Amino acid sequence: PWLAALFGGTQPALMGGPGGPVRVAEEATAAAVPGEYGDCGPDALPETGLQGQVPRSDQESGRSKLGYRCNLRLVGQNDVDNRGANFQLGWYRDCAYVGIVGNQFSQGPASPAEHPLEGVAVIDVSDPRNPQLVRLLKSPVGRTHHEALEVNERRGMLVFQIGGLSAQWLEIWDASGDCRNPVFRGRYDGGSARYHGQKVSDDGMTVYASDTFGRGDVPVLDVIDVSDMTQPKRIVQWDPEEESPPVRHAIHDLELSADGTRAYLGAVTPVSN
Repeated sequence: PWLAALFGGTQPALMGGPGGPVRVAEEATAAAVPGEYGDCGPDALPETGLQGQVPRSDQESGRSKLGYRCNLRLVGQNDVDNRGANFQLGWYRDCAYVGIVGNQFSQGPASPAEHPLEGVAVIDVSDPRNPQLVRLLKSPVGRTHHEALEVNERRGMLVFQIGGLSAQWLEIWDASGDCRNPVFRGRYDGGSARYHGQKVSDDGMTVYASDTFGRGDVPVLDVIDVSDMTQPKRIVQWDPEEESPPVRHAIHDLELSADGTRAYLGAVTPVSN
């Protein structure tokens, strides 16, 4: 399904999906169309099953390829030079940042010759009807970012993982000056390919990076201090086996309370060694 993030009011929304273009939409304001999920507005394509579900019938008929939308109207899109594999999306001011999906075998550098379109795409959406690809943020250590890409609005800080499904590195870019031209600030090396999910604290000072596979005896959650973007450093590691009684699980995704005092962790069964 498409991922949608509303800026609020009648401002544009950014939508992206695995392999698809970055789309800019706005809230529908014309006569609404009643449906199972309420009034969906003109040109709606509401979900036909449970919310978040892609029914088999939609897959077999091809309906799922059209996507689903409610109270949104497409106004513009950019296909990132038709590179495919667009996956995670973050946004700041008038810019969208789009990562690329890949596995742990995609950890070589994003060289211009061999991989000209890989890297985090920077899309200028100041004209929502004509979003433009501005540049690609390339790394010397890897090419893909999978699910871990996020912007902290308070600091204008873009954080993404490098290494795909299991990443070894976090990169920190500063977009606070010009969102179209983020500046590389720092890189954190986790020591091995293990990171999958991440969350930046609301104050932008801390990154929580999780291991969703839980191989070996390495803790499944790293807490990294990014108060100095140029010198990220790990503060502490945590593992549920440290608790009483100990529990064996890995962490796929997580969320933080606004005051930063509580983390909510999505536990998964770890991969067998």
